[in-house]
Amino acid sequence: MTDLVFTPPDLGTVLSLTGLPGGSNKIHDRSPYGNQATITGATWKRLDTGLWYLSLDGADDYVDCGNSPKFDITSAVTVEAWMNSSDIDKLWQTVQSKGTDQTYWLSGYGDSGYWQFSIKNAGGTRVYVLTGSVLSQDAWHHLVGTYDGAYVRIYVDGASGGTPIAQTGPIETNTTSLYIGQRGDNLFRFEGGLALIRIYNRALSALEIQNHFNQEKRLFGV
Repeated sequence: MTDLVFTPPDLGTVLSLTGLPGGSNKIHDRSPYGNQATITGATWKRLDTGLWYLSLDGADDYVDCGNSPKFDITSAVTVEAWMNSSDIDKLWQTVQSKGTDQTYWLSGYGDSGYWQFSIKNAGGTRVYVLTGSVLSQDAWHHLVGTYDGAYVRIYVDGASGGTPIAQTGPIETNTTSLYIGQRGDNLFRFEGGLALIRIYNRALSALEIQNHFNQEKRLFGV
């Protein structure tokens, strides 16, 4: 294994959980805002390439990223993560959720094996976009959801994963923490591995997402 060197976070990054384990229950955020996250239950594991990731058991493991004002994103957002689910069709298992009402939410879609990214606007309207296919179990996938003020999109492994869904208006805000690995009401916990979790206050372009996938896929043996 070799030491890994990460480039500085991209423009608009408000959360970047890509650092090494700190030897405790904390993850240090590499964004400019230092949104230190707290681990409950999940354990650190390391890939052969040297990359550390979090292993969650799907029962009582999650990460609480707090309720920084920087997470109250209203105009545009991107949620990005590498994930390896050991139960791909587990009910609504969550990669990321902001608030009890999931104002922006990246998760499985029911128990279908499809995955979804949803946005709830300030008027109370929620829309979601689904991956175009069921993802492979026990395999690493690069999963990204974006909202640009006009459309909600999802990307899988560097490519568009489903038909964009129209949505307008600012994203609803709330006073609940941003969670990794569970929904805001402590339900629908993720089972498997999560790594390189990032959130941006802008919509990454398709080219940026493809570039991230191409730059990072070697770390996951993809």
